[in-house]
Amino acid sequence: MFMPKFLIDSDVLIRFLRGQKQAVELMGVLKKSGTAVCSPISIVEIQAGVKKGEEIKTKQLLDSLAVHPINKEVAYLAGDLIREYKNKGWRASVPDALIGATCLAHKSVLVTLNKRHYPFRGIKIYPF
Repeated sequence: MFMPKFLIDSDVLIRFLRGQKQAVELMGVLKKSGTAVCSPISIVEIQAGVKKGEEIKTKQLLDSLAVHPINKEVAYLAGDLIREYKNKGWRASVPDALIGATCLAHKSVLVTLNKRHYPFRGIKIYPF
């Protein structure tokens, strides 16, 4: 049976690190099932904002997750998404387009509370 991967967005990882109950419970289930992954973009975003004293806990979390790579396919797809949505009057950020393209390329479900950042066609968002 095919078990989809769940790409965990930065906002959910931050809520987990802060002990938010819903994020902690969800991460526990996904990590136990081996279906939790993240994007290298989320690692950059979280590392850039890590606070003094949280470095070890943050590194342990990030190291516990598999990472979907950003490769040429993902890069082309992200560029296509930015262009497509720019033509529709919506400005996608490069990080959000890369995360969205990573989900599409790897057939992953995005776990995020920032749904408005990911209006991309075909993207599946976990009903958080």
